[in-house]
Amino acid sequence: MNGDHIKESKRYMLGLSIEQKIKSVQNDLWIECPHSTLAIRMISNMVKSPPQIQAPCMLICGEGGSGKTSIVRQLKLISERWNEKISFFALNENPGNLNFRELLLDAIGASNSVRKKTRPSLPAELEEFITLRRVRALVIDEFHDALLSNRPEQLKTLSLLKGLSGEPYCLSVIGFGTSLARNALRHDAQLLRRYYIHDLPRWNESEVFRAFLAAFEENLPLKKPSCLYESASVKFILANTNGLMDNVVKLIKHSAIVAIKNEKEFIDLDVMREAISNPWAF
Repeated sequence: MNGDHIKESKRYMLGLSIEQKIKSVQNDLWIECPHSTLAIRMISNMVKSPPQIQAPCMLICGEGGSGKTSIVRQLKLISERWNEKISFFALNENPGNLNFRELLLDAIGASNSVRKKTRPSLPAELEEFITLRRVRALVIDEFHDALLSNRPEQLKTLSLLKGLSGEPYCLSVIGFGTSLARNALRHDAQLLRRYYIHDLPRWNESEVFRAFLAAFEENLPLKKPSCLYESASVKFILANTNGLMDNVVKLIKHSAIVAIKNEKEFIDLDVMREAISNPWAF
């Protein structure tokens, strides 16, 4: 087999040891698909648009496992090349138990003296930090976590979000969260009007999904083609993952490892069944 079914840049992997192949499969892999590509394009257009009195904002909404955090990770990589800067933070990564305001100021790069001020509003110095660092947007992963607190804290957070997108800061706020975030925004009609909501749906049986599977397969170090895009495989994958991106990726990765270990060198229904029954047994 000449490896024509694998991307040319990845064909070297066919000569790796079994252990090296497994590690290459386990590495994070970005495969473009319409929903994620569209989300990144919209964010890019928002960030690069001229400063506006009311900055455009967006909530990217999906169930757990729908690929939100992968989009954030990819956005971090490509936005490093932009002139306009984005500040990132995730609300589930908070070992210091900071409140939303403190996490926000830390992400933007405000000094300790500013962050430690006790007033609940945004500090006057924040405008200077934003200008000096050319920050145009704030990306908040696990956005819904900011809205799971008691009602008074929720109102404070919503007020801060409203202030960030207006003058003098004019930051585009890009939230990634579940339907809980959408529901929380509905408590403030004025704030909700500022947010475009982009949903990340589950996969279904479609040409788009087949193209995604074909692209994924091109990155796997298997000596034989698996043809994951064929009808039987597509139906099996959807039936066993509920169409969730994270589940689909895990099933394919575990199946590839099984195919490498048992030297079958391609993924079929039997390999996928074995991967499902014992994904970490290799």
